[in-house]
Amino acid sequence: MTTDVTPYPSETLSELVLSPVGTLSVFDFQTPIPYPFGEERGGDLVTSMPAGVAAAERAGAQVVVSTWNDPLGTITTGERLCQLLDSFGNLVGLRQAP
Repeated sequence: MTTDVTPYPSETLSELVLSPVGTLSVFDFQTPIPYPFGEERGGDLVTSMPAGVAAAERAGAQVVVSTWNDPLGTITTGERLCQLLDSFGNLVGLRQAP
């Protein structure tokens, strides 16, 4: 399936891989990968995106990509996503389940 999984114009082939440790989302970008996607060093699941972003900012993080909705549920199932640069310079993601 070809889709756009970022809030920026891009195109990727996507595939879900079911494994013993969980479901993995695999992407094969057909266009250049828009920065900062692909540079993430980890991520956290939050129950409230606004509260998670606020807590991260209080700890010194900077928002790199504002919150967006997972397009068509291609990453999981309608999550809200955000990318931050933590106080150590690591790019991390926040995810909020629907």
